[in-house]
Amino acid sequence: MIGPALFGWLHGADFYRATHAEAVALLPTGQGRTWLDVGCGPGLVARLAAARGYTARGVDAAPGMIRKARRIARAHGPAIEYTIATLDSLPAASADVVSAGPGAGDPVHVCA
Repeated sequence: MIGPALFGWLHGADFYRATHAEAVALLPTGQGRTWLDVGCGPGLVARLAAARGYTARGVDAAPGMIRKARRIARAHGPAIEYTIATLDSLPAASADVVSAGPGAGDPVHVCA
């Protein structure tokens, strides 16, 4: 499947990682608050949020993306819950911060 491989490469690219790290850094450190990354792909934003002290969770409708995110998380930590789900299947008020970046090259959209 090309999607997980392509997004895995993209999430590892310096420019892509830097752009998303800047977006995550706009918020204060997590101090235990929760962050939900919707359409997480291979999990870059969830990993960045966890590194800033958030209890992060990533969801994606594509099983291949969730498998990739779990593989990367196992190799590089930190512990993040990745779940196959869609936005409409999540309970209301399920996180302090919600982010979503629906496609390659799109900016991260954050609601806190």
